[in-house]
Amino acid sequence: MNEGLRLADSECVVFLAADDKTLPGFFEKSLSLLSSNPNAALCSGVSLVQYRSGNYMLPSWTTYPCNTPAFLTPMQVRKSLLRSEDWFMGNTTIYRREPLLALGGFDPELKSFSDGFISRVLALRHGACFIPEPLAIWRRVDLGYASSTSRDENELEQILINSNRRMATTFRDQFPPKLLARCSSRMLFRVLRARLDNFQQRTRSIVAGGQSVKERGLLLLVVRSVVATLKLFFFLALRPYDILRVVLSKLWSASAS
Repeated sequence: MNEGLRLADSECVVFLAADDKTLPGFFEKSLSLLSSNPNAALCSGVSLVQYRSGNYMLPSWTTYPCNTPAFLTPMQVRKSLLRSEDWFMGNTTIYRREPLLALGGFDPELKSFSDGFISRVLALRHGACFIPEPLAIWRRVDLGYASSTSRDENELEQILINSNRRMATTFRDQFPPKLLARCSSRMLFRVLRARLDNFQQRTRSIVAGGQSVKERGLLLLVVRSVVATLKLFFFLALRPYDILRVVLSKLWSASAS
């Protein structure tokens, strides 16, 4: 990605992977909005998620920073990130090349989070456009880079440490203490959730042939209950400000399915 960024000579660049599919209107709508807002460092939109089964998932509207295509100032971006998780999808993001180059491009130490992190920095520094409609599809598979990283608790831990360090030092002007704490808490929850999921998976593998069916079922039931309880506890402790948004998102997903 960084090599392509250096070699390109266009005003705008986009980075698409093998598991991405663009939808009609993606380039026209994004470039038109960027043209109307020359201060914006990027334009992002909604991405559908397609699973192996072929089913699609549409992200909840509660994560959108606006209801209509718009330019968000750095202050509006900050307020949005305090209120909700980030809304930058790599397969719907078109960057202005010069601001991205000025920041050094994508940080290899942040791995699969490198595009999401630099998008935050760019939006907080220059402002960003957002289009609240599907512009691409992410065909999510277990072996994909983002999916495999999200299951690797050690990788996620390093991403958390490295992103916290950069927010607190290099990009401290974009991440005041309150926003840094919010972003760090969300990432820490992801790390803890991955550790709990992996613990549950390892337990299932270990007891697969060691106990009777009845004993195995009881043990796995206890483990599932403990894991679910700990996930809820960590969520309430680390992300209390996200409770209402997540509840609304769950209700919206249930009604849409």
